[in-house]
Amino acid sequence: MTDAEPKVFLVGAGPGNPGLLTLRAVECLSRADLIVYDQLAAAPLLEHTRAGAECVCVSELGPYAERRPLIHRAMIDAARRGKVVVRLKGGDPFVFGRGGEEAEALRAAGISFEIVPGVTAGLGAAAFAGIPLTHRAYSSAVAFVTGHEDPAKETPAIDWEALARFPGTLVFYMGVARLGGIATALIEKGKTPDTPAALVHWATTSRQRTLVSTLGQLAEAARAAQFTAPSLVIIGPVVALREQVQWFERRPLFGKGVLVTRPRHQAGELMWRLDELRWNVAGSPTLPADVKIRLMAHVKNRITSEGELILTSQRYRDQGRNRDDCLEKLRALILRAVTPPRPRKATRPSRASRFQRLQAKKHRSAMKKSRGRPQVD
Repeated sequence: MTDAEPKVFLVGAGPGNPGLLTLRAVECLSRADLIVYDQLAAAPLLEHTRAGAECVCVSELGPYAERRPLIHRAMIDAARRGKVVVRLKGGDPFVFGRGGEEAEALRAAGISFEIVPGVTAGLGAAAFAGIPLTHRAYSSAVAFVTGHEDPAKETPAIDWEALARFPGTLVFYMGVARLGGIATALIEKGKTPDTPAALVHWATTSRQRTLVSTLGQLAEAARAAQFTAPSLVIIGPVVALREQVQWFERRPLFGKGVLVTRPRHQAGELMWRLDELRWNVAGSPTLPADVKIRLMAHVKNRITSEGELILTSQRYRDQGRNRDDCLEKLRALILRAVTPPRPRKATRPSRASRFQRLQAKKHRSAMKKSRGRPQVD
């Protein structure tokens, strides 16, 4: 059987950093009529979709336990109506992404498809945490293991004894909730408790946090540091190399946030440059009124406490304004932002109001005199 042109693309979105999306994934997104995406797929990836494309998050399709057949049905129905469908999945579709099940459902329905690989979370987390999964002096093998097996299985498929003896690096996906059980199982089967281990939270993004400990103490350390999902576990001697190899979390301004208030077609290069410094970058062409008020208050505090602040605009320069014009306008705006409003002077009463008060005073005086006179019958 020869497949026709694909109608459904099972696309790996990568581990969270928009820059790790493949060129083929961008091509598919730009052609799609319907995008069904995972919650963990980075929202900026949807900027590659064409105008008019429908984007549906899998959480909108139904409760988690009932969601799988609904995802299959949404892809199949759209493809049968002639639409091009992208199923955007975090990481890689075939590495703990249930892409195999979705491909089986499409094949059974007679729908042609294409698999677009993505950077799986294990590779992304290790690289951005500065932990080489293999190293000639420490590890010649790597194993990807799920920390969350199908609860419907009658017997677990994981051979803990084999993993404890594994001569390389262990990478556990979706294991933070069962971290204590994973460590206990490995130690009971012979893994030494002092084996270096790490936990990487929100890998490859500006929210990334990395915790380094030992296998025996990792679960307690994770609880103390309040690590939650999504986190990935790396176990093996290579973890000790992080001290020398880490690079991502050492970038200038790592984790700081900035909102670029420019139209998307103008903000691309600026957002890319800020992202290189590891700012947490978001884009928006305009600001809501309440955000503007809070932002002006923040800017005012920064100006008064830290000195001069210069703001500029490419559009303003493009309109022919020179540097002096820009600075003069900025100076006026800054002075207006930092100068407290002057108290309003009390206004003098008008002549009419003075006359009315004088008449009222005469009337009160006459009333007092009249009360003191004797009454005449």
